Amino acid sequence: MISNALKWKAKPERRGRKRKTTIRMDLRIARLAKAQPMISSRMIKTVSSYLPQAVRQTTPKILNSSHSAGASIMIWACFSYYGAGPVYHIPGIMDQFAYIKILEEVMLPYTEEEMPLKLLFQQDNDPNHTSKRAKSWFQSNKIEVME
Repeated sequence: MISNALKWKAKPERRGRKRKTTIRMDLRIARLAKAQPMISSRMIKTVSSYLPQAVRQTTPKILNSSHSAGASIMIWACFSYYGAGPVYHIPGIMDQFAYIKILEEVMLPYTEEEMPLKLLFQQDNDPNHTSKRAKSWFQSNKIEVME
């Protein structure tokens, strides 16, 4: 029993799913989405595939989670049966007016080009999504929203 205690070594803690991108790659993707708000996730994948294999498979350094770096970004993205849609960087705070602007300028042109069939829109219960203004926008544009 004492011999087992002497052989014991601390193992690195592993939780959750293994990361597929490094922290540096996440920052590069965020920078790309800021520079080109209408870029699709397919295009982001092709840009990231040009990185060397060693860079893509390095394990990230684990940071202390109790401290925040103070930086965050907010993006809007969509996907459908036909594939991934555009990724849009949201500057600042998103309210109901910004949400409707995104729907008009990003989602609507994408659906008109890429989805010729009937559209059924799905979203979560964020207050911006469930506002009266957003609901009336969906009704005026004849878009069915999943409850």
